Amino acid sequence: MGGLTANQHAADPVALPPRRFALTYLTMTATDSFGSGLFKTLAVLFWSRYAHLSLPTVGIGLTLGGLVAMAALLPLGRLGDRVGHRRMVIALNLVVGAVVACFPLVRQPALFFAVVAVASAAEAALGPLRRSYVGRQLSPPVRRRFNARNRATFNAGFGCGAALAGVGLATGSNRVLVLLVLGNAASFGIAAVAMYLLPPDRAPDQPAAGTAEVRSVLGHPRLIGSGALIGLLALSEEALEIGVPVWIATTHRVPVTMISVALVVNTVFVVLFQVPLARRLESLPTLRSFRLAGCLLLLAFALMAPAWLLPRPAAIAVLVVFVLLLSTSEVIAATVDWDVSYRTARAGRESESQAAFSLGTNSHRAVGGVLFAGALAAGPAGWLVACAAPALVLAASSYRGVRRLAGIDGIAGEPAAGPAAGGAAS
Repeated sequence: MGGLTANQHAADPVALPPRRFALTYLTMTATDSFGSGLFKTLAVLFWSRYAHLSLPTVGIGLTLGGLVAMAALLPLGRLGDRVGHRRMVIALNLVVGAVVACFPLVRQPALFFAVVAVASAAEAALGPLRRSYVGRQLSPPVRRRFNARNRATFNAGFGCGAALAGVGLATGSNRVLVLLVLGNAASFGIAAVAMYLLPPDRAPDQPAAGTAEVRSVLGHPRLIGSGALIGLLALSEEALEIGVPVWIATTHRVPVTMISVALVVNTVFVVLFQVPLARRLESLPTLRSFRLAGCLLLLAFALMAPAWLLPRPAAIAVLVVFVLLLSTSEVIAATVDWDVSYRTARAGRESESQAAFSLGTNSHRAVGGVLFAGALAAGPAGWLVACAAPALVLAASSYRGVRRLAGIDGIAGEPAAGPAAGGAAS
């Protein structure tokens, strides 16, 4: 690859040095996810034990941070399209790193709310901006496989960070807590350096016919609508993080240690199989992948419904199968997410489009907590209630109008029909 000129690199995304580009970008992902695993594991204890904030205050602050992050997605995405995705990612990494480094100085609730809001908003915008950057740099076939490797790297980094944080928490030392928080801050600095070493933004493709007159990405329902429909396939996250603990607490059919086992199995599965499964799905129509993910999710929920009647060994076996089904659905849904988010993005406004799509994909967060914490708390049969979500998604995909809205009519990696196609996927 060393014989290619700079102009050739700019004109042909496939001509980018695969090893150097991949190594640098994946290094950024690994350090970023490692830092996230560090802090998210100890966040509540850090704020309550070290900063001496009450648990209700911490809960309110984290919720407020999430709301501010959602509100900031579109403005920051729009700004990224104007100044450049790479520049924005570098700047936001530096902002988050600086704010996190100040966490040990926070003692007052008002200051806590402020720093959490700033850090949450900046960190949330990194996802759409980085996805837009990759969309311009790589062609669809390369991009699809690269995103699979990137997601596997993220899970591995997050798991390592969480494990180290667990060791730190076991020491019971406030000094260790501070060191872990500063480690998280340093990870954002390393990520900024890695992004700086990557190639500059490529010029956006020409907008597809009929898209130039659209005043705002919010003026087209396809972006948020498709994100919301596909986002429901990500209920596997809430099923693992909320559903399994609630089910174990209400039925006592399996030991509580199975909560951590379930999370470890899921993480290992994604790390090992995200890339090979993404390759196998390359020739499969997006609609078929979408329905396959939905069917696996429905089967997993239905499998758990009668598990509370089984003896402990059988219930443990069912739980393991349940986690494997959820994990398979998760990696398939991720490929659908990537394909559709790129196909519905508008040329020259990729970050804003990805931000709007991300608002939709957060639908599983709005539904999952109520669905699993509420239905399962009322009884083990709540898994049957949970089946309604994937069943409705599968039913909706039977209507061509819904499929076109969601952008799942095309073949994976190819532009979907309609005015929203174009941009990064061209």
